[in-house]
Amino acid sequence: MKETSIVISKGLRLTALLLMAAMALALAGCTHNNGDNGPIFGQWQLRSITPDTDGAQPPALPENAEMYWAFQSSTVRVDLCLPRHEVRSSYGNYRLTDETLFLDFPDESYPQLIPGAGRQSQWQLLRLSGSELTLRLTDADGQASVWTFRKW
Repeated sequence: MKETSIVISKGLRLTALLLMAAMALALAGCTHNNGDNGPIFGQWQLRSITPDTDGAQPPALPENAEMYWAFQSSTVRVDLCLPRHEVRSSYGNYRLTDETLFLDFPDESYPQLIPGAGRQSQWQLLRLSGSELTLRLTDADGQASVWTFRKW
């Protein structure tokens, strides 16, 4: 009878050890800091688009639409919220280097939602704080616009 209890005890220890190893692997697979990559991390609501070139007409969103950008790790999600609770989303990659935000939306199965920008675009970072993000976009014709976001 003692032999059986030792086998069960070893079996329980082995099960517990395997369970702890599985939990450690699962936790190690999580994104570092939950994808938090500094002040740009999180969701931002577009507040305004203003011309930055004399006589230029800034890009415009559809009437009564709102736009949100969300940054996590190296992924950006753009949501265009239209009337009647219709939401269109697009996913891409981003990189913030030397005061320049690079956006890339390579998957053409998602719509291009940012007016005035192509699937790949460069934005000059004018301001980034815990609650405000201001970017300048210069289009192919040299017309610049300033995009102001607030943390949502």
